Amino acid sequence: MKKIITALASYGMSGEVFHAPLINFCEGLELKYIVQRSKNTAIDKYPLVTILKNFDEILALPEIELVVINTPNQLHFQMAKDCLNAGKHVVVEKPFTVNREEAEYLIALAKEKNLILSVFHNKRLENDFLIIEEILRENLLGEIVDLELHYDRFRTHITAKKWKEDDLPGAGTLYDLGVHLIDMVLQLFGSPMAVTADLRILRKEASSYDYFNVRLDYPNTRVILRSSTLVREPVPSIQLLGYKGSFVKYGTDPQETQLKEGILPVDENYGIENPLWNGILHTVNELNEPVRLKLQSPQGQYPKFYDNIYSAIAENKELLVKPEEALEAIKIIEIAMKSFD
Repeated sequence: MKKIITALASYGMSGEVFHAPLINFCEGLELKYIVQRSKNTAIDKYPLVTILKNFDEILALPEIELVVINTPNQLHFQMAKDCLNAGKHVVVEKPFTVNREEAEYLIALAKEKNLILSVFHNKRLENDFLIIEEILRENLLGEIVDLELHYDRFRTHITAKKWKEDDLPGAGTLYDLGVHLIDMVLQLFGSPMAVTADLRILRKEASSYDYFNVRLDYPNTRVILRSSTLVREPVPSIQLLGYKGSFVKYGTDPQETQLKEGILPVDENYGIENPLWNGILHTVNELNEPVRLKLQSPQGQYPKFYDNIYSAIAENKELLVKPEEALEAIKIIEIAMKSFD
């Protein structure tokens, strides 16, 4: 197997926790370059990696075939554009771009250059999404009338990540967390008939929205997506209601926490949901008798993302996350913000 030489544009939280270990785990990719402007800490975990001090060095190295753009949101467009023009395949961290025009431009450019372009919508590979998908596929609740998804935190302070917290294009929780939930719903139900939103700034020091309540309307289904930075006592992350019954679940997928703790996909417990967080399915069986039971979520599958990127580049396989799908999520964000204005 000829490995695809890969460069990581940043070694912040997403680079250290998600991208570097997952790229390194993928047999078809070789993580050879990481940009760290002021430190060399990536060498501690990846001693064979070459540290670059600026992004332009990536563009100047012809052996680099794939670049992962995991920099602040407002930099995604220009960096992805430069990489595509340099003949390199690109993975962009979510959100894809800060507006639809930028996303449309990159999609057209990738097609023109015959290059792979994808977006790291990893929540599709978390057990929250996978269990909803399973319930719908097996028709365990009948026709769905309501879905409510929460992505909450308790964080009273303002972080040093100004691109997430300041009044900048692509800042705020709707771009940071909401885009994940929107992508999930688009995969489950397709494009909605209508979008409305309530957006707020809860923390006095914040400069961008840190609360959202987005409603997506479908012919027979209503979806509510919510996030707040001031939720100390957990509420259900999933509430799914149908004609046969309901499914309620607390907790989140374990993969991020495991990767932070150094637990890699080779571990037998990787991606396995703690039984404490099993959802409750209350429905009826084939005899129309009430059934209430705990439902174990499927195993999380982050490694599939970069396995698919390799297959798309080396074997011309279909992308798991198509850029056109990521564009649709950006469109929903723009519509939501316009509905609030």
